[in-house]
Amino acid sequence: MKKLLVVFVILTITGLSFLRFALSAEQKIIKLNAMGWVQAEWPLKELAAQYEKLHPDIKIVYEDVGIDLKKYQQLVKEGKFEWNAILGGWPASDTAPGFISGMFQPMDTYVKKSKEKDAPLILKDMISSVLAESKFRGRALSSLPITIDIDALLYRKDLLKAVGYEKPPVTNWNDINTLAEKIVSAFKPKGIWGISTSIIPFHRGPAAIQQTFTKKPFLPNGLVDVTGDGMIKTMLLLKSWIDKGLSMPNSMWYPFPGDAYAEPYLKGQYAMFVYQHSAGIWAYQTIGKENSGLTRLPKDIAGGTVFWSTPAYLYKDAPYPQEAVDFLIWAFGPSNEFTWKKIFESGKLPPYRTPYVLAKNNPDWAWAIDMLAVLEEATPIPNTTNFGAQLGIIRPWAEKYLSGQIKDPLEAMKGAKKELDKQLSKLIFK
Repeated sequence: MKKLLVVFVILTITGLSFLRFALSAEQKIIKLNAMGWVQAEWPLKELAAQYEKLHPDIKIVYEDVGIDLKKYQQLVKEGKFEWNAILGGWPASDTAPGFISGMFQPMDTYVKKSKEKDAPLILKDMISSVLAESKFRGRALSSLPITIDIDALLYRKDLLKAVGYEKPPVTNWNDINTLAEKIVSAFKPKGIWGISTSIIPFHRGPAAIQQTFTKKPFLPNGLVDVTGDGMIKTMLLLKSWIDKGLSMPNSMWYPFPGDAYAEPYLKGQYAMFVYQHSAGIWAYQTIGKENSGLTRLPKDIAGGTVFWSTPAYLYKDAPYPQEAVDFLIWAFGPSNEFTWKKIFESGKLPPYRTPYVLAKNNPDWAWAIDMLAVLEEATPIPNTTNFGAQLGIIRPWAEKYLSGQIKDPLEAMKGAKKELDKQLSKLIFK
């Protein structure tokens, strides 16, 4: 009897070992090229662990690998390409080059085929402006947006309260200017200014203000409409901040090291600042959570702003494209509350409507509801091959006007347009 028991135990252990070996042998390793900051900001490890419990045949692996087109083509040629998708990037600069070069493939077909419960909601629940940004050459999902950044009005609650305001009046810029004047009158002796932005990351300041003045910030060929009414009014507004002493001299174009263009606000030197909304969350660490506020830009004429997604792109030669998309839908689909709570905590926004219900029920995330309202009105940046280059051309012309080297904003912007037309008009890919 004892011998039979021993034999039974041995067979059982052997059988379990064989089963584990069989599962291991059949397990698909889904490699995702996740940028370092993405791995630090998104709950990727937790999501992989949860998914692997649900799908023992899947192993999710994140790596941060620099893959340019030359390296991609070489690895594919050698049969050594192992990654399925890249997590990170900027549609305004990455979508068109990635598809034109043949590095990326659309995701819509795989989303349609997916058996994940959130698959039918991806297109239905996505905010319309974000969905428009995700399209390229007629395909509904050239990328899968994961998180959203949006330009907003950051403000110090304590300073506003001191001059009789609970929040900035976001009806129009004239009301904002009146508030800024009151701030300067009360606090300039303490080294605190009213309002500003930075023109160096042009899309985080002037381009956002432009969308409050016009619903058509781009020309049909994808170039920024620099001579249109929206941009001219933007230049006049920024110049008025300088001339009225509401903005610190030269700070709009000061080359702060790294990506620290919101540094004056984060150091408490401004009552209001137009910038990427997540800087309002970063300010918790410097001016205190209780003093940090953010809201939409003034509605004024057009009510828009600049936004951008951080997406996932599917490599054209992905070894497991369907499995990779299935994981991404499960991890970042509209109904995964675990994910979106973490995303709100990090200061980012979801690309879907459903997760904002979580923000309505949490006072700490009330700012997200303001952002949702303006996100739905925003115009996406066209997916061209040269948006970054455009900003590089526009920026110095804006500085020439704002610094007083050129007296007329239209003259300055005509200079920018002439240069844009000369250098970039033939490089547009829509």
